Amino acid sequence: MNIYSKFNNFRKRKFRTMTFVSYDENDNRVAIKKAATKDAYKFVNSLDEKRKLLKKVNFSIEPTDVNVEDGIAKFNFVEGKSLDSLLIKAFNRRDEERFIKLIEGFIKIIKNNNLVKSGHSNEFKKIFRNSADGKNLEYLKLGVVDLNFDNIILRNAEENYSLIDYEWVFNFPIPYKFVIFRSVVSFYGKYRVYDLNKFVHIKKIYDIAKIEDEDKETFIEMELNFQNYVLRYAKDFKSYRKSILGLEEDCPNNDFLSHLNSVNVKMENLEKEIGIMKNYKFWKIINLYIKYKNKLFFLIFHPICFLKKYFKFF
Repeated sequence: MNIYSKFNNFRKRKFRTMTFVSYDENDNRVAIKKAATKDAYKFVNSLDEKRKLLKKVNFSIEPTDVNVEDGIAKFNFVEGKSLDSLLIKAFNRRDEERFIKLIEGFIKIIKNNNLVKSGHSNEFKKIFRNSADGKNLEYLKLGVVDLNFDNIILRNAEENYSLIDYEWVFNFPIPYKFVIFRSVVSFYGKYRVYDLNKFVHIKKIYDIAKIEDEDKETFIEMELNFQNYVLRYAKDFKSYRKSILGLEEDCPNNDFLSHLNSVNVKMENLEKEIGIMKNYKFWKIINLYIKYKNKLFFLIFHPICFLKKYFKFF
């Protein structure tokens, strides 16, 4: 049974994938990334090599293990909270200090890598063109581009970071502030209707990361070139630049935000009620039934097969 699915149909054929989160035969959660076209087999199969590159350079965010075969990648499911969900939780509680601390922690762990001053390789220019020429930037030695907050899991009391998807890893340097910029832009764009600027303005995040106006212009051009490398349809620079800089403006839909805030309060109250219910024996019995119902069905209707599968002496 799939509990999450995503199809990247907007990408070029060689990058087109499907992602699922489901339960395996042992009732363990697994994340599966599958090539959606024959052209994408090479892209998905490269995930194992990308994980090895991350391990080799001792990247500060640990990549989760993956098994890859014939265009299908199976990731071990990582228990914890995504950075995305923790930031939104801080927003819902209007905990600015917590929100800033999470952002600062993200920036710190990105900078806790091998940073280099680097010229641009031919591989870099094939994707990002000349967008960073002549700029005085520091680079991640290994180009890990896709560090969106929903790809980062904090575990063990938020002391350890795990990377659950690393399809966009390049074996050449990438400006580290660009990686931070696109993660922040992605987050503020995703939650545009929340009007995050009235809570913590995106410009404040830029200031914390020391991203200047000149840097933003460079990174907008880099991101557009990257998207045009990945996506089926090219984007226009002028309109794309306007949409990114527009994130610095307040969202005018205050009626929706007011409604959203009331929903968030109700959700927090429901979470508390569920937390209380989980301590009841009835709740625990129901969860045991859900967990083992397939095996129970298997035992009742196919006892011989069940015994052969789970007991070696048969």
